[in-house]
Amino acid sequence: MEITIFKEAEQMLEKVNFSGKIVLELLRELKINAETTIVVRNNEVLTLDEEISAGERIELLSVISGG
Repeated sequence: MEITIFKEAEQMLEKVNFSGKIVLELLRELKINAETTIVVRNNEVLTLDEEISAGERIELLSVISGG
């Protein structure tokens, strides 16, 4: 299925073919660490086990911490 991804860190919008069903599978396909990324759809944070449907727009936000 094709989905649109906005990568906040790179300020890049791209369409990707995704063969999985859930957020964790998407991050694995994109080789993105799930512990350093927040996944958002329609302004709502998604958990790693939530399903993704064809045609959706997903935002990948970087987790930044400091001290």
